[in-house]
Amino acid sequence: MLKKETKFLEELNSPEKKIGLRATAYFTSKDKSVLSKDLKSQLTISLGENFLKDLEQNLKDKMLSPNNLLVKMEFSPLPEKMHREIFPFFKPGSYLKIRDILEGILFCQILREEWGLNQELKILNIQESLSTKEKELLENFREQQIKGLIQTLSDKDPGWAYSALVILARLHTIEESIQTGSPVFLSSFPDNSPIVYKEDSQDAQALQHFSEETWAIVSLARKKYPP
Repeated sequence: MLKKETKFLEELNSPEKKIGLRATAYFTSKDKSVLSKDLKSQLTISLGENFLKDLEQNLKDKMLSPNNLLVKMEFSPLPEKMHREIFPFFKPGSYLKIRDILEGILFCQILREEWGLNQELKILNIQESLSTKEKELLENFREQQIKGLIQTLSDKDPGWAYSALVILARLHTIEESIQTGSPVFLSSFPDNSPIVYKEDSQDAQALQHFSEETWAIVSLARKKYPP
């Protein structure tokens, strides 16, 4: 976390003011989403008619208010030295709160404007075909992911916006898998991108876990229900 906060301050102090928000690289405004309309309807039913609009406005107000987090930026002090009686707890600074606000605003925009998934960050396996049972399992998995997204947006725990963006990207691949009949997975983040930085090991492990989790469903279905 200290490394991430240091990089964040470097980005804020750079002449370009370019802040790396990795999960936004999954989406592009050049392609239209095939699931955003239905997803927005489900969010409206669960969270309220103006939830998305109010969330975006609330996040923008936090960033543009006179006493916003950029004005009263806090940088976490180094942990205290190790003592027998005191554990050197690390106190987070403003980084995560600001990242949540920025990624949250972009999440709302991506969903509102119905951005599609970036074709360069998809892995397609057109040589494999999904069985009817596999499609059913993916449909159930999609419903669980939607419930998870609703819970994430409702709770807004630290890091919620990043989680929401990743779930949204996963929903795109699940939907495409069901529609095309072939497995589609999320790729890791590109090494060089105009809008993102290299992923750290935790990001890579998390994304690998997401892909493995999806593939496990397909693999299990193949064992139990051969085509």
